[in-house]
Amino acid sequence: MLEGHLTAGAKSSPAPSAKPTFTDCWSFFKMDDFLSEKGKASKAKVETLMQEVTPKLVEYYERTEFPQFMVDRIKALGVNGLDVKGYGSPELSITETGSLFYEFARWDVSIATFMVVQNCLGLSVVDRCGGEEQKRRILPDTIALRKFICFGLTEPTHGSDATGLLTTAKKTEGGFLITGMKRWIGNATFADYIIVWARNIDEGGKIQGFIVEKGSKGLSTSKIENKYSIRMVTNADINMENVFVPVNNRLENALDFATGANNILKHSRIYIAWLAVGTAAGALEQAFQYAQKRKQFGKEISGFQLNQEKLSRALGEVQAMLGMVQRVSKLYEQGQASMGMIAMTKAHCTRTAREVCQIARELVGGNGILLENHVMKQMLDLEGIHTYEGSYEINSLVSAREITGKSSFK
Repeated sequence: MLEGHLTAGAKSSPAPSAKPTFTDCWSFFKMDDFLSEKGKASKAKVETLMQEVTPKLVEYYERTEFPQFMVDRIKALGVNGLDVKGYGSPELSITETGSLFYEFARWDVSIATFMVVQNCLGLSVVDRCGGEEQKRRILPDTIALRKFICFGLTEPTHGSDATGLLTTAKKTEGGFLITGMKRWIGNATFADYIIVWARNIDEGGKIQGFIVEKGSKGLSTSKIENKYSIRMVTNADINMENVFVPVNNRLENALDFATGANNILKHSRIYIAWLAVGTAAGALEQAFQYAQKRKQFGKEISGFQLNQEKLSRALGEVQAMLGMVQRVSKLYEQGQASMGMIAMTKAHCTRTAREVCQIARELVGGNGILLENHVMKQMLDLEGIHTYEGSYEINSLVSAREITGKSSFK
């Protein structure tokens, strides 16, 4: 028998309690190593702000009202603009931008979604698809949050089938007339600019991008009520009846669906995956703190084997997702990330994040359904993330199309 091993029948004493090494999901695997000093400072500023304001957001969540006071608070951070180059942007890397979305979502998905719409589905569209005059005219104000911008792709009858849009653009003197409907458009009720994707019937029905300005004749928006996910975001229905768009408001470099909307979704879906990971991390961290304090049967519930397995499994899932989003972000920066890779990452992260939120909900028990304990709110908000920017199923099939070389849909 090897020296030091217990002999048969010997009694072992319980292992001494270890000092907890876990504080949060990000630091557990030392994710700051992937950020520059500017990136670290930006993420820290977001964390400080969100930690302060999150308790104040509950009342807005219950009223389904966007907290306008947050605009000035976000302005003060100096992070809006994210990975855009110039025009007052902080010019962060893709990974650093992802880390900010992670941090916003860790505390509140509605605020994170507001930032996604303003940036990835708004000003980034002008940056990637607009001409120089359009960039100079629109980007400084939207980056400084003096004006707001949103993205109108989805329609009442066309969600996943984005190439089947019914909204049309027809040439007229000095510009175009836009007619059609859009649905689920975040921030649309107060946006100064709505990027509308429409079928140009004078150019073979190609889907192109048009910047519709607030107050245009024939344009109306109405808030969608009774939603139970991402409740502070003002998603809206948009109706357009012969809305005039001047010729200089057609996005110059969005010539068709591939160069326009699809090109934008390739960029923004990376950040939605980061949102999913942040949402899961926030739920898990709150559940961990609860489990460390909550006592049943004479000890903290974090000391029970079943709960320890859940905590370890959930943390492992978050770490795996962080590795995936960090890698695809780096590949995108290098011009090597395919749409299939990005779609797979988004699909995998939202599915896995749902599982993590479910574990967090179980750990908090009956108290988990209270907003103040955070986990149910994260769980509900994740349902929106799971669907927007392409549903789980569509993203999985986009990925599978690359894997197999066969498309299961058009």
